[in-house]
Amino acid sequence: MFAPGLYKQATGERPHITFSVSFYALEFDPLNMSLGCLTPQRRRPATVARPCRALVSIARSLAAAVDRLSFAAPVTHVYNPLAYAWEPHRLYLERWGSGPKEAVFLGMNPGPFGMAQTGVPFGEVELVREWVGVEAPVGKPAREHPKRPVEGFACPRREVSGQRLWGWAAERFGTPERFFARFLVLNYCPLVFLEESGRNRTPDKLPAAGEWSRWKRPATERSGRRSRRSRPDG
Repeated sequence: MFAPGLYKQATGERPHITFSVSFYALEFDPLNMSLGCLTPQRRRPATVARPCRALVSIARSLAAAVDRLSFAAPVTHVYNPLAYAWEPHRLYLERWGSGPKEAVFLGMNPGPFGMAQTGVPFGEVELVREWVGVEAPVGKPAREHPKRPVEGFACPRREVSGQRLWGWAAERFGTPERFFARFLVLNYCPLVFLEESGRNRTPDKLPAAGEWSRWKRPATERSGRRSRRSRPDG
């Protein structure tokens, strides 16, 4: 949900960016990760700064706004790391969000063992602590799924996409200072959507607002509707 409109709100200028679906320009193969990349058409002047205070303010507003949303089946639990993991997320923005950036890398939404635990996008615990340099207390979501507990920085599970992204950044740039001097990583959607089984449901799989009622009808009826629509005329 951090998009060009929010970027303009933070900087006061239009972002000169285009959308790409891979890290090809940065010599990185995402290996089927759900990750996009915003790459600049031209560099912004070095004198233009993006105050991290504006990013923190936007994140606070976003956290409150998405907390008011509700979702239906097949989603049974929704986590908002911007609320219960606010402290490490704030530290991340304050430490690395200032200054002009060449590109903003956008992930789709938090993973259950990444940002859901640490509050940092692609927040694989070990790399966030040791390389990104962020660690802070993490609370609990309002309704916790028994199969996806939030343990914060004590979580023993590894986030595969976070290992790939931050591992690549560490190998390619060496230090976080060199990486964040040019780039920032954020999530398009800050919420975690979990099904009854504990499966992570990505935002692109959520039904549109007008389709919620379809989930309440029997599967046979939904199949029948699809069959009637697909039947050729005559």
